[in-house]
Amino acid sequence: MAFDDNEKPAVLYQTRHVFPVDSRLDNTRFLPTMTETLSLAIDDIAERGMPRLETYAGRRLPIKRIMCVFSSPWDVATTRSLHFKFERPFTITPTFMNDVISYETRNFLAVVSKEADAAKMATERKHILAGRDILKTAVNGYPVHFPVGRVADDFEMTLFLSALPLALNKSVERLCGKQFPGASLELYSATGVYFSVLRRLFPEERSFIITHIGGETTDVSVVKENAITETISFPLGRNFVIRRLMSEISGVTPSVALSMINVHSNGDAGPKMSQKLQDALSQVESDWIGLFSDSMHDFAKDFFLPTRVFVLAGDNAADTFAGLITNRRLPIRGPGTPPIVAEAIHPSLLRNVVTCAAGEECDPFLSAEIFFLNSEKSEQKKYFERKLANA
Repeated sequence: MAFDDNEKPAVLYQTRHVFPVDSRLDNTRFLPTMTETLSLAIDDIAERGMPRLETYAGRRLPIKRIMCVFSSPWDVATTRSLHFKFERPFTITPTFMNDVISYETRNFLAVVSKEADAAKMATERKHILAGRDILKTAVNGYPVHFPVGRVADDFEMTLFLSALPLALNKSVERLCGKQFPGASLELYSATGVYFSVLRRLFPEERSFIITHIGGETTDVSVVKENAITETISFPLGRNFVIRRLMSEISGVTPSVALSMINVHSNGDAGPKMSQKLQDALSQVESDWIGLFSDSMHDFAKDFFLPTRVFVLAGDNAADTFAGLITNRRLPIRGPGTPPIVAEAIHPSLLRNVVTCAAGEECDPFLSAEIFFLNSEKSEQKKYFERKLANA
């Protein structure tokens, strides 16, 4: 991709290499499979993508930054709601803020690493910080954007934290370093990235649910009043649906299985589609929506849930999963209340802020991540401009 201060970011080349869908899910193969797939994607970019960049720029350019966004099972995220009451008026200082954030970060990483150790994840035990963001702050009960320098009797802060396995970080560094030596590697939490993007795309929506569906897992997050309040993952993603179809119907390949799912969900299944296939698809979809519904009920025990769900998924599957959610008409707030309604996030929503070369349709995850990176770049520029203006 290329960034220009006066233009939309441009996607010069995109490639997708999906995890192979094995007949059985083997957790011990997660890291090796991920690194094998990532290696293919990096080699593809070096061989086919770099010439596109050279043509675009009119000269050979080095890669300076590499952005990697991870979802579960790699990404572990949490939100800390912190509340301080002071005996006497206290001025919020940068030192106080840094001390609080550092303390919460250390505790979070210790807990995540301990849980990984208890689960006997030998190669993924130690974790490192991937994301840290102050979602909102309040002084004396009033929301403020910049609390430093304010005098407070009462201070609140909502802090988002995410972590990734150290082993994963080392593998990615090694693979990227082979083809792009000298480039800085930036690791991000998918939950944090997609939350930031949706908040910018739908500024009028202060409360919503984010659902992003990967190959093996589904991540669901609740956003209330512009802050992530809870995140949960369950081990049923796109590959689960494909794997079940492959086991039910002999000779079905992953690509054929995905095509069948899309046709069935759109109501386009013709008379040639066997009853066995219809039954298998219905059962698989019921299993997935059942776990989604369970997660909503778990959230609803502690939160008054919003009813709007935004769905991100690859391989044009967002419409399929959004339809499953909407068609179930889940009345999470109780009988007679409005049901949850899901909306698929398409690349078309980002056409005004991201452009794709050669008239291609950008991958929805890639579009969102580029929009995030460009927005962060703009925010950093504004921050330094404010600093210079006040100097």
